[in-house]
Amino acid sequence: MLPLRTIRPRPSRAAGAALLAAGALLAPVAPASAVLRGSPVPVADHPALAQVDNGEGTICTGALVAPRVVLTAAHCLLGQRATHVVLGRRTTSDDDGGQRLRVRRQAIDPGWIVRGRAILNADVALLELEARPRDVTPLPLIDRADAALIAPGRSATVIGWGVGRWADLDPDEEHTGLNAGVIGAGELRAGSAPVRSDRSCDAFTRRVARSLLDDGSDDSVLAPDALCVGAATGSPATVACTGDAGGPLLVETPRGPAIAAINSFGAARCVGNVSAYTRLLGSPARRWLDRHLVAGRLVRHPKPATSGDRPAVAHR
Repeated sequence: MLPLRTIRPRPSRAAGAALLAAGALLAPVAPASAVLRGSPVPVADHPALAQVDNGEGTICTGALVAPRVVLTAAHCLLGQRATHVVLGRRTTSDDDGGQRLRVRRQAIDPGWIVRGRAILNADVALLELEARPRDVTPLPLIDRADAALIAPGRSATVIGWGVGRWADLDPDEEHTGLNAGVIGAGELRAGSAPVRSDRSCDAFTRRVARSLLDDGSDDSVLAPDALCVGAATGSPATVACTGDAGGPLLVETPRGPAIAAINSFGAARCVGNVSAYTRLLGSPARRWLDRHLVAGRLVRHPKPATSGDRPAVAHR
């Protein structure tokens, strides 16, 4: 049996501390022997990609999906607010240009669950901006006509401002658990990875759940809308790393690039061979997004009643 590594979500240190406080520590999984991290890409080729900022620095990646709305991961906003997004900036450095836009309010999918019968389910959130970015066309979400593009074995693009290798993190930090490192001056990187089968993805989330569900809960429903990408154990693959949380999984449609899923979690220390995303085709997360994105605007709905582990929608 291979040695085990810890699984964790993908925010930077600021977001990771909030997750740790919530008790969202995830479980072990065997690592791959080698991982390719992708390569730097021109930000001009991906103008709709956004850095999500909490006022202290970049915490996650996101994507413009409407003229004034950015899509990112729910766990990026746990215990904190996004104050700004930055588009068109090559790195996460403050002096590297780009459009810096203030966030007016944020909404988190109420189906997002950290602990309970589903793990990291519906890990999506929307950020409404105070102003529209200049000369940026939003990225579309995939539709049913694109379903074949996320079939097992098809190639998709992993992209974000996360670190490209574990050595990019501060060597003086203790890189364990959810406080593992910072983004630093990360640059936009991308690479391809094959879509995993539902069976393979389910096995991956079950290994996570064995540690997460430590209260005897039924683990028969685990991340039901997860979409996993990565190579078989022992094979090289591009995987998401710290800071890539909330970033889109891109597929090439006849109409151009579209978002198939949103980055959620993966292996600690960026050594695993699998990245887990929230699926956006035919999922509860997609239904929530369609309900809240109307005519390109973030629509406010009445807060639903809470039930069990399902947190109420957060409009802030």
